[in-house]
Amino acid sequence: MKKKRGKRFWAVVLILIMLPFIGFILKQSAKQRIADIPLVETSVIERGNLSSNVYTSGTIRAKNSISVLSDISGRIAEVNFKEGDIISEGDVVASLKTDELYYAVKEAELNLDLTKRRESTELASAKRAYEEAEESFERNSVLYSEGAVSKSQYDESRRLLLDLRDEVEKVEEVSGKQIELESLRLEKLRADLEKSKIISPAGGTLTNMQIEAGGFVTLNQPLFTVQDFNELEVLTQISEYDISSLKTGQKVLVRSQGREEAFDGRVASIAPDAKVASNGQGSETVVEVVVEITEPTDAFKPNFSAELQILTGSLDDVLLVPYEAVYTKKGGEKVVFMISDESTVSEMPIKPGLEGDLLMELIPLDGSDPEDVKVVLNPTEKLKNGMVVRVKETEEEEKQ
Repeated sequence: MKKKRGKRFWAVVLILIMLPFIGFILKQSAKQRIADIPLVETSVIERGNLSSNVYTSGTIRAKNSISVLSDISGRIAEVNFKEGDIISEGDVVASLKTDELYYAVKEAELNLDLTKRRESTELASAKRAYEEAEESFERNSVLYSEGAVSKSQYDESRRLLLDLRDEVEKVEEVSGKQIELESLRLEKLRADLEKSKIISPAGGTLTNMQIEAGGFVTLNQPLFTVQDFNELEVLTQISEYDISSLKTGQKVLVRSQGREEAFDGRVASIAPDAKVASNGQGSETVVEVVVEITEPTDAFKPNFSAELQILTGSLDDVLLVPYEAVYTKKGGEKVVFMISDESTVSEMPIKPGLEGDLLMELIPLDGSDPEDVKVVLNPTEKLKNGMVVRVKETEEEEKQ
């Protein structure tokens, strides 16, 4: 009896000693089984409003800007305005010295008058000679018919008449051209005299003044620029990848750098062709776009940098999902992996819709409405339909 009791005692002791080890092994085995189940992060399919935007930057400039060039060469006599002044259309901004032009005009007037007198005298002389030849021919015609003069005399008087008629026509033509030439010369000098007044073609603010009293200007030299600061626009460049989503008339939010306040604008024009522009990484193909600032403000000035948010599309009351939830399979099919209450994954084929900044429109191909359903974020090819997963957010809540 004592031996049996001893054996039982040592068996109990052995079992008590082994229990912690057995528990540890069972616990480790359970942990390993749990670790083999994929741990995933999730988001929820929501219903809401979505907008699609293109973000870019550009340079502010005056919508109406006119660069004024010199029409003639000359020395500046006086400048009536300074850079930054507001002027009106027709204001004389500056004027050139006109002494030489004035005398040139007077000389041209005298030359024209003398040319008219000289040509008039020559024409009168040619006409008198023709009239005399005409009278002589008429007399010889009568005498020749009576046999009083020879045929050679008759023919000579006729030839002289024709020659003098041609001479009158020639003098008239040359005389007219000489007078026309002198008239044009006078007209040009008078125009140059008028051009000595440098007149603003439009109202606005004077900028880029490049003239001063006493300075000399040459033909087609830039003198100043007139800009209307009441109407501003932004010149920007859009990449070839984004340009297809832009259309004229689209709403734009315009911000100056360093300010949160946004002002309304619209896409005013899109260039018909593209060009290659350099950037920090090399070069890219871009299209120039002009955005008109439609909201009156004094927050902007020409040559300021501006941040643009171009609204390219918007939808209300649609299913939304993060970009990270969409998985593209090898064949190009796009799916999301939904999670049931039992943490089982089910694959749902989708069609991507409008793309926003962080979310995109979700269009289920089966026509279902999976609002408020959890979906896996950043799925991989290891995730399969029907697989059981662990949800990271749920485990963290259980630990707390």
